[in-house]
Amino acid sequence: MPAMCTALLLMKMYSLAHDQLSWKLQHKIMKSQNHIQRQLLLQLFRSLVKALIIIELRLKDGLSPYKIAKELERPINTILNEIRRGTTTQIKQNKLIVVYLADTGNATYNKNRQNSCRTFKRLECSKFINYVVNKIKQESWSPDACVGRALEHSQFDRSEMVCTKTLYNYIDLGLLEIKNVDLPLKLRRNTKPSRVKKHKKKLGKSIEERSDSIDSREEFGHWEIDTVVGQKSGNDCVLLTIVERQTRNAIVRQIASKTADAVIKSSHVFALYMVSNSARYLKQ
Repeated sequence: MPAMCTALLLMKMYSLAHDQLSWKLQHKIMKSQNHIQRQLLLQLFRSLVKALIIIELRLKDGLSPYKIAKELERPINTILNEIRRGTTTQIKQNKLIVVYLADTGNATYNKNRQNSCRTFKRLECSKFINYVVNKIKQESWSPDACVGRALEHSQFDRSEMVCTKTLYNYIDLGLLEIKNVDLPLKLRRNTKPSRVKKHKKKLGKSIEERSDSIDSREEFGHWEIDTVVGQKSGNDCVLLTIVERQTRNAIVRQIASKTADAVIKSSHVFALYMVSNSARYLKQ
C-alpha cells in the first residue's frame, strides 16, 4: 500500500475512533469490567473501522464490491449494504459526483440505530410510577406486587404501565425515588447461578439405608466389600476383601489398584466365582 494511502488510512481510523464511535459498541466497552473482554471489544471496533476505510480506498482504486468482499472475507451483501449506506453526493470542480465515504456510512448507521431504539416510558407512566413508589415506601410492597395489584383491579391501563423487569431496571439506573436498599428481599436474594458438577461422584445407595434384617445376620447372601491399602507408597499392593455377614466367610483378592474400575472388574470376577461355587457356600 503506498505511503499516502497508509497515512490516509491512519488518519481516517483516528477520526472515526474518536468522533464516530458506535454508541452501542461504546456502551459495551464502557460497561465491560473484564479487561480481556474490553480489549476484545476494542479490537473488534478497530477492525470494523479499518474495514470501512478499506472499502473507501478500494472503491477509489476501482475495485468491484465482489473483490472487496473477498479481501475483507465478508459476504457480498454486507459490502453492498455498507456502500449503499455511505454513498453521498459531493461537488467537485462544479460537478456533482457520487462517492462512498466511511464517515458518512458510520454516521448513517449511528443515526438509524438511535431511531431503532425504544425510548423510556418514565414520563408517560408517571402516575403508575408514583403509585409504585408510594406502595414500596409506605407499605413495603415489592415491584411485582404493585404490578400484579394494578393489573388485577384494573387501576391503570396497560399502556400506562411498565412491567416488573422495567421497574427493577429503573431502580438500578436511579430513575425512581427508591433504591435497592428499600427492597430488602432483593438484597437477600442470591443472584448467582447454581453450578452442577459435571463429574459428580455417583455414590449409590448408602449402607445406612439397608434394612434391619441385614444387621441381625439371620439371612445368607449379604456381602460387605472393602479395600485394604498398604503404606500408600505407590508400590504397595491393594487387597479387595469381600465378607459374607452371616457365615463371616471372607474372600481376599489382590487387585491392580484401588480405583473404581479395578474394584468393579474384580467384583465381576467374584460374581462369576460365586455362581460356580454357590452350592459349597450354601452347605456351610
